[in-house]
Amino acid sequence: MSLKTTHTAPFYSKTILKSYYLGCSGGGRQGLKAAEKYPRDFDGIVIGAPALNFNYLSSWLYQAMQPGSEILAADRLYAGLPFPYSLEWFRYVVHQDPAWDPQNFSDVDIILAQDLNPFNIMTYPRDLDSFRQKKSPGWHIVTLDPALG
Repeated sequence: MSLKTTHTAPFYSKTILKSYYLGCSGGGRQGLKAAEKYPRDFDGIVIGAPALNFNYLSSWLYQAMQPGSEILAADRLYAGLPFPYSLEWFRYVVHQDPAWDPQNFSDVDIILAQDLNPFNIMTYPRDLDSFRQKKSPGWHIVTLDPALG
């Protein structure tokens, strides 16, 4: 019995015929993983700018800022401190060492994160054929990566 039968149908008082997914960035990453692992869950998927390679994205310890973000970043990033999420990812997940010093960050750390792939976080899809073959209304991805189109 599916979730749309047990939860959604009673809420709307009718049977749900189609299920669609819409996500962007981290939600886009989740949508691609859902299409790969659970191809029958959605009848169509719309994904915008999926943040696919989490390990690589987290490797940007000193990220560039967007215009208008200067005030919030002044005491952290512009002061030469690493991006907090990336710092915590490498300290507590990749190295499992709270004393890991980001001043020693190098390509070795990036390779380690890629090789470890903690929690299977690297969600670049390997096989979407099952989703493509279901004859669904389809999917649409907005990305600069032609391999996903």
